Amino acid sequence: MSTTARSNDRDWCTRAYKAIQSLQDRLQSLDALDCPGVLWCTLLLGLFELMIEVTGGQWAKHMLYGTSRILQLSGAGGGGDYLGGQSFETFRLLEGNRAILYGDNTVLSSHSYHDITSTSPLDEILNSMAGISSFSKSFFDQIESIPEEQRQRHPDIDQLAASACILQYQLQSWYTQHSSSINSSGPYGKLALANYHALQLFLCRNFTYYNFWDMKVIPVLTLSELEHHVTGILGQCSAILEHSRIAALLTIFPLRMAGANAMNDEDRNETIRLLELVSQKGFVVSARIKFDLLDLWEYQFLNSRDSGVKA
Repeated sequence: MSTTARSNDRDWCTRAYKAIQSLQDRLQSLDALDCPGVLWCTLLLGLFELMIEVTGGQWAKHMLYGTSRILQLSGAGGGGDYLGGQSFETFRLLEGNRAILYGDNTVLSSHSYHDITSTSPLDEILNSMAGISSFSKSFFDQIESIPEEQRQRHPDIDQLAASACILQYQLQSWYTQHSSSINSSGPYGKLALANYHALQLFLCRNFTYYNFWDMKVIPVLTLSELEHHVTGILGQCSAILEHSRIAALLTIFPLRMAGANAMNDEDRNETIRLLELVSQKGFVVSARIKFDLLDLWEYQFLNSRDSGVKA
């Protein structure tokens, strides 16, 4: 290595060290919440974790205990301009994906955050993502808190089914309103569509984990509707990953849902190809989704084979 190269490396390391030291000092100051740079740093640190860590756990911690907490303490939900339009939109995109991938609540489910940015199809679908994520956590928490023998006739079960039907109706209304124009609205329109298809699959899939829904009205998809949503996700995500500069990370949730519901090898192979493209674009966390799907498909194959033998 040349002397110049070594000198450049030392300069870079020195600047990086000073930047980290400056951030640590700022975090300990009384006016830390008044500095937009602090919030951006928590966002970027989380993204860096996704580039080097397959599990995504550290990113989730940065979003949950760092960025979200700063947002709450700063009072940004009160209608101020603390983050600015673009930076808050970045937060919404990342936090919405974190919450739904990890089955968690999110500060975004509060209505005080819904009007901070101008309304667009993507804004609306992000609001739906936050709401459905919080509903999903409540769904499983409530069901598991009810003794098994009481679930069939418990009033909370009926309320969960009714709430889910309302959420599905809202998704369908969004699609009816925007379907004619959103395809030509650019890559963020495609991202909104991919998430719409994914949320339809996600919401209905929750009801497949329990078998006490007989005679109850719940969100369901026919086989053709399911295939339509899977195909829609793969088409939109392919266009995003191959022809736009949108962060590849934002396609992970839709691709996870496409893979979990894909019924044929063609769709499964395309899902894996796109997840590998996400990894090539710098987000190695997609490898976790890939291996989770491979395990799921193996389980489904073994289960179907055992069912065939018993029949």
